[in-house]
Amino acid sequence: MSHSMSIPPDPEEQLIDFNMSPIKKEQMKRHKKRVLQQKLRDELPVLTLQEIRRFRLPYHEALLAELTESGYTSTAEFIKQLLDLQEKTRKKAGPGTHIWLRPQLINSKQNLDLLTQYLTKAERAHNAEDFATEWEQMLHLAAHYAFGPDDWWWLGEQLLYQCVSMEYPGDFQKQEAIAYFIIGKYLVENGKKAEAGKNYLDLAREMSQGKSWNCTKILNKKQDIVFIESCRLLYKSLMEEAQILMKTDPARASEICNIARKRASEACEHKWEYTALIIRGRCEVLLKRTSDAIATITKALNRAVRRKDVSGICDAKISMALAYLQHGKAFESLECLKELKQLAEDHDLQFYTAQAYRYMGEYYLNQEQPYEATPLLMLAFYIFNDIKDLERREKVRTWAAISAGEELFPAFIRLIKKCDGDEGHENIMKLIKWIDEKEFFWTQQSKFSFSYTSLQQSVLEFSMDEEVL
Repeated sequence: MSHSMSIPPDPEEQLIDFNMSPIKKEQMKRHKKRVLQQKLRDELPVLTLQEIRRFRLPYHEALLAELTESGYTSTAEFIKQLLDLQEKTRKKAGPGTHIWLRPQLINSKQNLDLLTQYLTKAERAHNAEDFATEWEQMLHLAAHYAFGPDDWWWLGEQLLYQCVSMEYPGDFQKQEAIAYFIIGKYLVENGKKAEAGKNYLDLAREMSQGKSWNCTKILNKKQDIVFIESCRLLYKSLMEEAQILMKTDPARASEICNIARKRASEACEHKWEYTALIIRGRCEVLLKRTSDAIATITKALNRAVRRKDVSGICDAKISMALAYLQHGKAFESLECLKELKQLAEDHDLQFYTAQAYRYMGEYYLNQEQPYEATPLLMLAFYIFNDIKDLERREKVRTWAAISAGEELFPAFIRLIKKCDGDEGHENIMKLIKWIDEKEFFWTQQSKFSFSYTSLQQSVLEFSMDEEVL
């Protein structure tokens, strides 16, 4: 069966009258083209000047232009200063540095928008003389960056300095104190500018004394009153400074400990009080003021006993033993360490049990009794290993090796002395076997005489490096 095939007619041609003149046909085609073009134009979105600018310009340039046109000239100028500051800082640091590799504000739409949101609100509030709202917006923004990811700490720091430089008419002491506290907290914890941070914290402490001011909402984290929080941060910063200065300027470190103790007392942190006293006592030991050291550490011990703080008592006992040893009271020193061991075992405090064995081992090493010292040091080594305190384990391993070496020292000396004459060859062979095959050349323990002056000083300095927990 055959089917006839036909081409469907063109719709355009169906509308054309073939008797129409060619000119008329061309005019109809042009009209239809214009209608189609207009239809397509009508379907296109209508872009505002702002949208066109953002499409054609880098985002930060478009944003600054919009802010200026909208009357937010202060916001635009401040953001521009921040962009210029980061660029200048990056160029100074150079390619490949940590500063260079930080994310750039100029390329961060999210952070530019956040800055714009808060700064424009602050500028509107300022123009309306609503200074409390302006301060709140600025400080919220500053805290967001100062205590957020470290890549943006620099931005938080600039905003915080802006906050503390703002001057308001009337009584804004509360706002000033909170701003001083937050910038002090930032500089001490994140900014690595402890001295400047302590100055701000001192101002906040003085201004907030007797006040119930709080900055939980700004930091978005539960906080005590500004006065107590300032005292706590001052204590921590002062104690860090004191422990660094102990080795080079123990007199200054002792004075700082005394100030830190006062800040701990104001913050009602009683454990911190006797920790400061213990470190002060250790400074006095280094200054050879051992009588003062014993008196100071006794104060710390009594406070820890009154509060039934076992770990505080243990720390005080360790420091007291070291002070007694330096004062020439060896028996009292050993008694302190025995009490420490008993107390730690009674309360199942493995760390302090290990410390007791360790310091008793060092005591016997100072008393020229390595045979007593070595097993105690090894007990300390095993306990530190069990509790995964690897740093102290390795320190004790060193002293255990020294002690074990001192046990063998007399036998080694005697063997060396026998290396002259006919028996020299045989004794040299004993030494070679000791070195190569670890074959013992000693047969019994023996007493010996050896100068411990330098060793005693090393033990004392080593013990002073221990931080109070």
